[in-house]
Amino acid sequence: MLANHPTPDTRVATVRHREVSDGVQYAVYDQGDIRWLGTSDGAVQAAVQLSAPTTPVMQYIRTMLSGLALTPRVDRVLDLGYGCGTLASSVRTAFPNARVVSVDSSHAMVTLAHRWLGGAAPERILMTRAERFLSQPQLPVSAIFCDLHAGRSEGSPILDDAFHASAARALKEDGVYVLNLLPRDEADAVALLKPIRSHFPHLWLSPVIGCQNLVVHARKTACKGVNRAAPFADVWTPALLSHH
Repeated sequence: MLANHPTPDTRVATVRHREVSDGVQYAVYDQGDIRWLGTSDGAVQAAVQLSAPTTPVMQYIRTMLSGLALTPRVDRVLDLGYGCGTLASSVRTAFPNARVVSVDSSHAMVTLAHRWLGGAAPERILMTRAERFLSQPQLPVSAIFCDLHAGRSEGSPILDDAFHASAARALKEDGVYVLNLLPRDEADAVALLKPIRSHFPHLWLSPVIGCQNLVVHARKTACKGVNRAAPFADVWTPALLSHH
């Protein structure tokens, strides 16, 4: 499997910017060739390699991107939870003809990402809640990325069966649904996976070693092969695809 992503050392990093927005304290700091966006609770929200901004730094982003190997054709992609935009830019780099629609509800996060991490201008991101957007009629897509930093918290759409039902309706029969979850423990993971499984019977779970992240790759139908044009597709083998 892919190596774990590095973590910043704030004791030696150079602080580039601080601000408080919507009650959240953000900090942007550099450590070597990596620029990080973090919050006062110690959480790393995003990271970019300054010399190669389309190369994902965070391991869970790489694991999510590998899910594109589970769909035969990448033409339309929904990116729910834009963050700093590394995932969206990586998809466009790998599949230049794909249409990527990005959604985020945090104007502060998108603005910081644009100003400091090379993300797209806020005007190019649909500023709305993911569940509201997903509930609207959609053209069928080949992939849905859901990076809402979701654990079992009050108000999280990830616990709502209707959210995953909307995702299933928006996805092509051979498409892939990729989620980044943050379960507190095994019981929390089971609670998060239960509503997903009711709409997507084929699941692959990818824990990120040393991190809370649990990446879920889900399909409505069995996967018949690997799309080798996808980023990090080499993590998928016939043996892995035969189990779910």
